[in-house]
Amino acid sequence: MDSSLGSRAGIVLFGTLWVAALCFGFRGLLDYSSAPSDPGTPVSAWPDDTELGAESGGPELLMFAHALCPCTQASLAELERVLARAPERPRARVVLWSDPTQPERFSESRLRDRVRAVPEIELVEDPGGRLACNFGVTTSGTTVLFDADGRRRFAGGITASRGHEGTSVGTLALDALLRGESTERSAAPVYGCSLTDDVERAR
Repeated sequence: MDSSLGSRAGIVLFGTLWVAALCFGFRGLLDYSSAPSDPGTPVSAWPDDTELGAESGGPELLMFAHALCPCTQASLAELERVLARAPERPRARVVLWSDPTQPERFSESRLRDRVRAVPEIELVEDPGGRLACNFGVTTSGTTVLFDADGRRRFAGGITASRGHEGTSVGTLALDALLRGESTERSAAPVYGCSLTDDVERAR
């Protein structure tokens, strides 16, 4: 009888510890997905020392992305939706960071392939991150809108959490600005990998 009770107690204890471990792991994932990344210090105006020209004569929209960051797939999807809703589309470019010391690994990028498949978005390669540095950007998914005079109107993320699509304060602000409306939002939290992180390639 005592042996049976001890066995049951052991099962209950194991079950309790297993549930606690699941809850702890879920909480960790939740904290990770909802924790904003380093916003960097995006420039307030189009930099003079950048190799990236502002040649459209109108608004310029840039998204900086790590070629292997899986979180940025959601940011790119939101960028496509923002452009589709805009009455007049700005010139839109994705500036893609890659590690020049690992060309073979970074040549296989689902994000690069997806950008190339969207006619409304231009792809700009940024091996080593010189362009990101020029614009003061440190996190993948950071989106920056400049007006026709080269003044920054918005900088930040356009997802509500890491790797999740859907309306966010960033998309609402961009929608308003691209409609020519005023908005109190000129920034939004960005959720993504550091542009210099060695993230795993999404399979």
